[in-house]
Amino acid sequence: MDTRVTSRHKFAASPRGWLIAWAVLRLPLLVIALYMLREELLELVEQVIGVSSVTERAIALISTFWERALVFGVCVMILMASISLTRRLRSRTVQYLVPATIALVLFFIVFALFARRGALLAIALTGLLALNTIPDGWVTRAVTTKVGSLLANLGFGGAVGLAELLLPKPFLLWLLTRLHGRDVVVTGAGRYALDGLPVIMVSAIAALVLNTAPLVDLGQMLHRDAAVQRFAKGDFNVLAFNRDQRVLYASGRGVEYLQAYSVDRLDQPPRQSSVTTYYAQGFSYNPEENELYFYGGTEDAQVIEVLDATSLNRKKSLPLPIISPGDSWLVWDRFTDDIIIASEADRQEGTPFVAVNRRTGAITKTLDVGPSYIFISRDKPLLYMNFFRRTTDLIQYNTQTHQVLKRVPTDKQVDRMALVASTNELLVSSPVKSSVVRYDANTLERKGDIKTTFGVRTVAVDATRNLLLTGSLATNMLEVIDLKTYKRLAQYRLGPWLREICLDPESGVAYVSSNGALYKVNYTDRL
Repeated sequence: MDTRVTSRHKFAASPRGWLIAWAVLRLPLLVIALYMLREELLELVEQVIGVSSVTERAIALISTFWERALVFGVCVMILMASISLTRRLRSRTVQYLVPATIALVLFFIVFALFARRGALLAIALTGLLALNTIPDGWVTRAVTTKVGSLLANLGFGGAVGLAELLLPKPFLLWLLTRLHGRDVVVTGAGRYALDGLPVIMVSAIAALVLNTAPLVDLGQMLHRDAAVQRFAKGDFNVLAFNRDQRVLYASGRGVEYLQAYSVDRLDQPPRQSSVTTYYAQGFSYNPEENELYFYGGTEDAQVIEVLDATSLNRKKSLPLPIISPGDSWLVWDRFTDDIIIASEADRQEGTPFVAVNRRTGAITKTLDVGPSYIFISRDKPLLYMNFFRRTTDLIQYNTQTHQVLKRVPTDKQVDRMALVASTNELLVSSPVKSSVVRYDANTLERKGDIKTTFGVRTVAVDATRNLLLTGSLATNMLEVIDLKTYKRLAQYRLGPWLREICLDPESGVAYVSSNGALYKVNYTDRL
């Protein structure tokens, strides 16, 4: 029997061969493992961090992508130029220290403009870059000593993913020494790769950790539009327009009192309600009685506050049962004179759906449903409900008979709704599918989809011009769509996480809320 072993077989069977194979194959194996465990990992993320936190961060990154890309590109160019220019210097120490010093100054400036705790971030990223720009000879000598080799094998061999991500140059030099020994010389394209990978890594981290708000300001400056005016900053949600008084009402989790803006003097501070809204996201406006309604109170005593829409003073409070915790919506039904409040019910406790008579304060109906959004018809005693989680149903509910008339399946994670009176269609935004779904408002038969921007969340209809306006929570875009052809007529760039569109059709103006600002858009300017 031939017991000879070729050099190739010796390499494969040696500890060095196994180590190199592990270093090369471990990332693909990690990706495969993460994919196979994706459902368990998502469940873990939901329990530890929360889906809402992850979603908010993802939208913050997507909505400021180009601003972050600009910062990333500037950092890469400056750092690569500093490394390339210092190569001509004789002293290795100077070659090493000059780019690190430039990086420190650069990151101090970037984080001072676009992030909190700028000094700590600048020092941390500069230190990370310094570890990745240590001269090649220093690294190869360190990882080929007896003790250095052991530590490097343990560190680089065990830190799967982290070594490649945070220390790409030392990791690659360690791998090359295992292949070729101590005398490793990298030239040509390999030299640029060794220098470029750390620069790309720290520049990418810098761009990712920037705060969203100053990047939105940068985007506003870079994309100036005479048709768009940002007239307030803050975390806003529900809007309502008082056409007789020319007043825009606004509320949200970032404001403690209901805000009333004179739309003819948006440069002036808004008037505020005399009572707190308890930072409620929503309210309801009753133009017939000139009243405003919002719900609040403590965990033990909750009420609907009734305000005069002109003075913003409290008229009365209507007691409520304990409402289920979660984002809540209010509507006033003209056919029953009920104020309906519905909670998304983050936790299965309390009452998620309550109808209260506006005049008497009597509870007229409770339901065990927790919709993510409700929409009331002005022409019929019909309330429409949809759901972001737990179910994908679209429900039609008669407010007079208190009966569920229709229940049909719809897309996952749908959001806001609007009604097209001329065609008797109910429109439902579908953010994940980048479309607005059309339903027959009577039968809830699905009639088709209107394609629009990714992340479409809020919708509004200009019945006079037969236009649909849509706002995205991810792309910053407000789109104007012809309801005859379903073609986009115009597009306006606002800011991230657009939430509500409130129209003044006579003036051709849309007021749009977001989690960072309020906007006025002359949406007919480009028609």
